[in-house]
Amino acid sequence: MDNRRFSWYIILAAFITLMSCAEEESKVAGPIKYETPIELKIFEEHFYSIYGGKRFTGSIYFANNINPYIGMCSYYYNYDGVYNTIRINPDYWYNISQYQKEQLMFHELAHCIYKLQHDTTIVTLRTYNNKMKCPKSIMYPILFDTCYNNYRTYYLEELRNKIKGT
Repeated sequence: MDNRRFSWYIILAAFITLMSCAEEESKVAGPIKYETPIELKIFEEHFYSIYGGKRFTGSIYFANNINPYIGMCSYYYNYDGVYNTIRINPDYWYNISQYQKEQLMFHELAHCIYKLQHDTTIVTLRTYNNKMKCPKSIMYPILFDTCYNNYRTYYLEELRNKIKGT
C-alpha cells in the first residue's frame, strides 16, 4: 500500500514538473507573425526596390483599433528582443489615393526599419513658376496630398538622404 502511494506522488510530481516547463516555454515564445495583405505588400516591395538595404522583419497588417491614426509603427520587447509591427487603418486605406498609400507605407517603413522620427519642418518648394509651402520630409506626421503629388521625386530623394544618414 505504501508503494502505491509513493508511486502516485512520483507521477504527480512528474506531471507538475512537465506542466511548469510548458508554461515557461510559452513565456519565451516569439510574437505572432501576421501575413502581410497583398495591397500592403505591393508598397513594401516598392520601398525595397527604391531604397534596398534593410528589410522589415515584423508584421504589417490592417487594424481597426488604431484610431485616430492612419498608420502606426509599434515596438514590442520580449525575451527574443525587439519585435515591431506596422498597423494600417483600413477605413482610411481604402479611401486615399495611390500616392497617399505610398507616402503612408514609406513613412511607416522608415520609422520601423531606420528608426526615423517625425519632421515637422515646413519649406518652400518650387517648380517652374509654382512655389508652395510644404512639409520638408515624408516623415511629416500628417499625410499631405498636393505637395506629395507635385514634388514626389523630391520626397523620395529626401527620404533616401535620411536613410543614408542612419
